Amino acid sequence: AVQTGTPATTGALSGITTTNDLTIGNRSAATDRTFDGWIDEPLVYNRVLTAQEISDLYFLGTIPTSGLVAGYLFNEGAGTTVNDIASVPITERLRELPIPQMSP
Repeated sequence: AVQTGTPATTGALSGITTTNDLTIGNRSAATDRTFDGWIDEPLVYNRVLTAQEISDLYFLGTIPTSGLVAGYLFNEGAGTTVNDIASVPITERLRELPIPQMSP
């Protein structure tokens, strides 16, 4: 279910730089809070998505492309390379992390 309400905070994020690697599933400076689960199809935007875009993404699978900085669908099947679906794709090598095989 989609939750509605008021945002906890608004405004620009602070402390975000382009000099450090983006880490998904763990803290960049430590390994004491590793996410224990599956992360699928992470999308990174340089803007806030509208409520309609979020709804379309969730219910229809429509990926908004405006402002998409990086997007990984993890549908390569096997290997250690993942393709970026952003308009200017940057293929990233995963560091010794095999893509798990999932049954249909």
